[in-house]
Amino acid sequence: MAKYWLDLVRVADTNGNHHDHYRDHSPYRDWVIQAFNKNLPYNQFTKYQIAGDLYKKPTQEQLIASGFNRLHLIIDRGTALPEESHFKNVVDRVSAVGTAFMGLTLGCAVCHDHKYDPVTQKDFYQMYAFFNNFDGAPETGGRGGPDFYRGLQPPYLDLPTEEQKLKLADFDHQIEVTQEKLASLKQLQAATGIPAAPDETSQPKPNLKPQIPVAEKQISDLKKQRSSYLRQVRGAMVMRERSEPKKTHIRVRGNYAQLGQGSDPRHPTISPTSHKVRRSPFPHGPRQLACRKTKPPHRPRRSQSLLAAITRNRNSQNFRRLRGSGHVA
Repeated sequence: MAKYWLDLVRVADTNGNHHDHYRDHSPYRDWVIQAFNKNLPYNQFTKYQIAGDLYKKPTQEQLIASGFNRLHLIIDRGTALPEESHFKNVVDRVSAVGTAFMGLTLGCAVCHDHKYDPVTQKDFYQMYAFFNNFDGAPETGGRGGPDFYRGLQPPYLDLPTEEQKLKLADFDHQIEVTQEKLASLKQLQAATGIPAAPDETSQPKPNLKPQIPVAEKQISDLKKQRSSYLRQVRGAMVMRERSEPKKTHIRVRGNYAQLGQGSDPRHPTISPTSHKVRRSPFPHGPRQLACRKTKPPHRPRRSQSLLAAITRNRNSQNFRRLRGSGHVA
């Protein structure tokens, strides 16, 4: 069953744009599989993915789940203007929430009111405002360094094994010791000095200059070794919120550079919980829509949320597919 969810939320192992470099979302994939295997309650399954990073003290599980917000396409740096890349990322993020959790094609309202569903362009950008505060670069960081080879883009969470933790700690200790040695050599060299022509009766002062580049090279080599070893360590790309909210505007005809009226975070008008979300600046986090249940307006007495009903129906359909294929008895 997890396979269908991973397909739905567009998990991939490359960036999907330009050179389509490697990207590692395996920690999120593993979390989804574990969530299905242990039958994680649906309200937690939803909250962790949309706003797991906004808990007061988020756990590693919640942070990994928030990687749902990082599954969008990522373009290489220098390929497009950063603001355009940011806009496309947020549009992708909102569209994914609409598809996976709301059963709506919200992305159809980027440029104009939805032609079939009761979703206006204003509704879309009110939802957009929930997800517009990502604290990170909208593009890749270049084609070099540990992050590139690990398939990661900040912010991310390192997930080393116990053995890897010890090895990295050993590298850090060696670097720290060598840096302290280098600082001592430079201080001693500055204080002692090398006299140009010491007299015969004076004690010759040590020449520390040759030792300084040796220590510098040791530090450089250790950092390179650590960087190379770090490529083996898994990491999970996570969501992180800006300290100050980013102002959201409707984009006229979906043009990122053509700003319309301002837009505050609200649920779509078709939702009974549609109202402005108060922030001071973020009392519960701007993505708190994940914590609100949307009941079907045509069945107000049902306690089950519309979000859970959508996923239940989708899972039932997938289960029937599995039975039809003979994979399930």
